[in-house]
Amino acid sequence: MTRSRRAKWVALVSVAAIAIASATIGATQGAFAGQTSNGNNIITAVPDWRGPTVSPIAIGKNTGNATGFIKPSSVYRVYANVTDLGTPPSGTSTVTANVSNVTAGQTAVPLVAGTWPAGGQTYNYRSGTLTAGALGNGLQSFTVTATDVATNVTTANGNVTIDNVAPAPSDMSATGGISGRPEVGDVFALTTTDTLDTFSLLSTWNGSATAVQVRFVNQAGGDLLQVWNSAGTTQVAFGTIDLGRTDFTTTTLSFNGSTMTQTNGVINVVLGGPIVGTVTTVGGKGKMDWTPAAGITDRAGNALPTASFNEPNPNDEDF
Repeated sequence: MTRSRRAKWVALVSVAAIAIASATIGATQGAFAGQTSNGNNIITAVPDWRGPTVSPIAIGKNTGNATGFIKPSSVYRVYANVTDLGTPPSGTSTVTANVSNVTAGQTAVPLVAGTWPAGGQTYNYRSGTLTAGALGNGLQSFTVTATDVATNVTTANGNVTIDNVAPAPSDMSATGGISGRPEVGDVFALTTTDTLDTFSLLSTWNGSATAVQVRFVNQAGGDLLQVWNSAGTTQVAFGTIDLGRTDFTTTTLSFNGSTMTQTNGVINVVLGGPIVGTVTTVGGKGKMDWTPAAGITDRAGNALPTASFNEPNPNDEDF
């Protein structure tokens, strides 16, 4: 072994000794640099004196759907993404949440590592189930604290909205180019008094623009409008949307390149091509009717009523 290589190994052993001593006594050492007899060979060890990053954090219903909203007295979980820093990082030791403003007495709830999807986000730490108190509507704050092996600590602040007001349909419309004729670019809209939990409508949808199929289905008593996922295998669980006329199609008319978004309380479905089937123009005015399916909720978990909702006046030719 050459003299310079031997000196390099001595420096490495010194670095390892410092690391072992740090782990043994639980201390964070200053930076260490050792130079060998060869001036070009310098070995440096940088300590871990930075706390983990803790972002994002959230509280969400136990169902794992929308986050940021819960009902009073409901079951929920705390979610967090935690990444330890350092060169090299010492590793995450503990992650805890203080949710005493939501559940009395819960000041250090442990979060466990894993892969936890919620609200369109994947988190790497999650708490067990907790039960909210009988709270009034409004914001409640909480914190998540992460500690690494080198005892560095980071605390992140978050808020959750307490909401016990059930949503309700408030409007529906279908507008576009030629009145009474479904065309690419026409917009079908459902409006509710609160933003819906999109995951209760389609398990893979977080409200952002998503490709869907729109189908006009012939039915005696009133043609139906249905929205399906892009593959045409799963129907969006709106319930029954009756178009109020029987002459939109004689079989099934599909707009296979459509898109769907939710902004606040408005769900917009924009018809797109390619079109499968024959497009016709209806012979007069109609009044759409929406009977929501059971299981549709807002982001806090309040259920949308299943009573029939009629398109508001004026009576017009839809699409």
